[in-house]
Amino acid sequence: MYKILKVSALTLLTMSIVSCSRETDSLTEQTSVKNARNSNIQERISLTKTEVLAESYRMSILNVGQSLVLKYGNVNLHLDLQTDSNLVLYASPINYWGPAPYPVKWASNTYLGNGVAQPLLIAQTDGNLVLYKAHPTVPGNAIWSTNTYSGTVSNPRFKLQIIKKTHAINGTRYYATFILEGNDSERHEIAVEDITNIY
Repeated sequence: MYKILKVSALTLLTMSIVSCSRETDSLTEQTSVKNARNSNIQERISLTKTEVLAESYRMSILNVGQSLVLKYGNVNLHLDLQTDSNLVLYASPINYWGPAPYPVKWASNTYLGNGVAQPLLIAQTDGNLVLYKAHPTVPGNAIWSTNTYSGTVSNPRFKLQIIKKTHAINGTRYYATFILEGNDSERHEIAVEDITNIY
């Protein structure tokens, strides 16, 4: 009689463990399904669609007094290497008659004064975009950089873009972007500035 009860107790314990395991599996599956649903809802809520509307030509060097320009729709973008050694991104409506040259959206803040230096901006094969106050292009003459060193980069260049971002909740916004490229891809966003009021 004792042996039969022992077997019955062991059988009951085994059935109980199997039952708990099945319940746990069922709860785990339900939780996974619930998490997947929540994740899908969050993805839908935070979904932002990004569209490149226009892109400037690409440059690897910008000398003092030169500009990288992009005009699209009502937007006039200028990345200017000024004689005061400041690298400045300006954005304005096409028919803008305000203060010269255009409203500032971003700057390197490297003002040295007019005529003090002969600055140049170089997209380097080491992955950095560097602003030098003058030749030679040695570390001692560097006054600003992106600090994006990555060893060796092929075809380093920079460009401007006008992009449109449509967010499920916040609606549509327009941005001016200043981008560093290399290895035939976009490597670093230097500046992303809202220009919705211009567009």
